[in-house]
Order: sequence, then C-alpha cells, then structure tokens
Amino acid sequence: MPLGKRVHKPKDKLDQRIAQLFLTPNASRDRLTKGTYLTPEPNNHIGLLDIALQKILAAEKENANEIQKREAEEIRNEVITVDYFDPQDF
Repeated sequence: MPLGKRVHKPKDKLDQRIAQLFLTPNASRDRLTKGTYLTPEPNNHIGLLDIALQKILAAEKENANEIQKREAEEIRNEVITVDYFDPQDF
C-alpha cells in the first residue's frame, strides 16, 4: 500500500529452498502434505503428482532399470500435459 509498511518479495534463494521441500522426500514435506488426498486417480492431480515424484526419484537412482525410467517419463508427461481445445470449438 502507498502509505503502509513496505514489503519486499522473497529472494530467489528462498524460493529455491522452499521448492526443494516439495521436491524431495523429507519430514517437512510430510508435515505440509499431511491430510492431503494423495490417492492416484485420474481426476486427482495432486495424487498423480505425488506418484510422479516417487517414480521420477526412483528412476534417477543409479541402479534404475529402463522400465522404471520409461514409466517415470510417461507419468511425467501425463502430469504436465494440459487440456487441448480445438480452436474451432471457440
């Protein structure tokens, strides 16, 4: 606000630290997602994201096989795919 307290946005370094809390399994992530419906169902995108994270982390390990890597890539593509609408429908 023009006359209120000046607030600055967080630094990129802080943003990166917070993102890492969600991108790696840890106690903080467990605490923040406690009570979240994580069942992987077609209409539950949060559950699909959680499964995708687990599969991607497993595929990044040195002893991961090609099947794990392919599954991780497939689910990664599935969760980042957005709805497609034909321009003619508008």
